[in-house]
Amino acid sequence: MIALAYVISEWKSTGQWPSAVKVDSIVGLKDRHKPPHELKSLFAPHEIYLFTLSEVANAFKHSFINTDMNVVGAEYPVVYALALDRNELSSKPQFYSVSFAELVEKFSKLYKPTMSTIQAWAQEAAQAKKL
Repeated sequence: MIALAYVISEWKSTGQWPSAVKVDSIVGLKDRHKPPHELKSLFAPHEIYLFTLSEVANAFKHSFINTDMNVVGAEYPVVYALALDRNELSSKPQFYSVSFAELVEKFSKLYKPTMSTIQAWAQEAAQAKKL
């Protein structure tokens, strides 16, 4: 979704498809990657959720310290993760406990308005191309 938004945003603002997808992930939205303002603004209301999701996903993908973290919540499904900054063993682990229901709810709040905006950008760009 982020890569799609980037490509359409670039097409909309320049009238051409970008030669490379420079922002294609959650981490690409961080300021140090210099995402376009329009793209950053689109995802800004969901920034905390997106970066938590990224940290938890990366902790599971890249870290061996989560081997025993697959615990079922006592009352509801929960995602637990230990994240290491840049996967450095010398880093202090960051513990995450995120309700699965919360992840799903926040994704739903992100998806519909974001995809509506991306569709509007695409329609705008297509109309401009016809002129």
